[in-house]
Amino acid sequence: MSITTVLPLVISFIVSLVLIPAIRWICFRTQQVVVPRIDRWHRKPTPTLGGVGIFIAFAGTLFVVYLMDGGVGKFLERWSILLGILIMFSIGIYDDIKHISPTTKLVFQILAATLVIFFGNNTIDFFRWPIANILLTFLWLVGITNAINLLDNMDGLAGGVAFIATIFLSVFFFKSDNPDLLILSLTLAGSILGFLIFNFPPARIFMGDSGSMVLGFALATLAVARRTQASNVFAIVGVPTLVFLLPILDTGLVAITRILRGQSPAIGGTDHTSHRLVAFGLSERQAVLVLYGIAIISGMASIGLEAWDYDLSLVLIPILLIMLSLFVAYLARMKVVNSDNINHSGFTRWIVKLAFKRR
Repeated sequence: MSITTVLPLVISFIVSLVLIPAIRWICFRTQQVVVPRIDRWHRKPTPTLGGVGIFIAFAGTLFVVYLMDGGVGKFLERWSILLGILIMFSIGIYDDIKHISPTTKLVFQILAATLVIFFGNNTIDFFRWPIANILLTFLWLVGITNAINLLDNMDGLAGGVAFIATIFLSVFFFKSDNPDLLILSLTLAGSILGFLIFNFPPARIFMGDSGSMVLGFALATLAVARRTQASNVFAIVGVPTLVFLLPILDTGLVAITRILRGQSPAIGGTDHTSHRLVAFGLSERQAVLVLYGIAIISGMASIGLEAWDYDLSLVLIPILLIMLSLFVAYLARMKVVNSDNINHSGFTRWIVKLAFKRR
């Protein structure tokens, strides 16, 4: 990998590193801070527009790189991805400042996904039927966007996991000779890393929805835009699933346990995988580092999946999935919410009673 190749990473890192302190100062001056709440993890008022620094570093670096190499033509090659990211940033920062409903955010997520799928010709080609591939891609783009958003529940977690994912995606782009996608992923990686220095526990700034929605959508789109070099269809969905396995498992854990408690999966809370690790006895930093480790292991497995033949993949990958699923299932037993707040009614009451009787 040449110096020119890693230049976007270096530039975006420096820009992000310079911008974040300035954005912190502006947030304090304009009162754009989040105060501690019972359903949040932080303990003191913290600026919440770190996503602005990530986006400006990302977009500004891309502008400079495109001017240096290819001009407007380079931009037009991936305009649907960049426009989708801009939509996510716009709706995210509006939510950070004014607050909007989850339904409204979902509508704009679907709009951005439509641009990527129909105008960028980016789909997960797993099924033989095009309509099935389109629906799967919609589910993937919207699902991963919200999974990263939900993962932003502890200092340094979403940013660190997103950075790890960008590094593994960059490895795939480098191996498959996709220079335009490699530039996008490395630029995003540098922007995240500069922010992460100020977001690692104890965080001095949060990314907010303007950061988490941008990262989720950008990463999900990059994974779809990538064309696999693997010789088996298992890798087509297996590789991106492994790269994002941690946010997928965390989202599944939160959604299922909240539904069983009669609560909405869309609301904030302290019942994520990270919070359960703290309840288990780890410090906040230790919990974040453990989850970093899981993200790295699953990312390494994604690289192996593309290199292995089908039979070996069919044996080793399910073992990893089962082990991590059992780990998450064990954490699901940790008590992290007050039982007085649980609202069992209808179907959820029946499920809970059945699970208790058959335990």
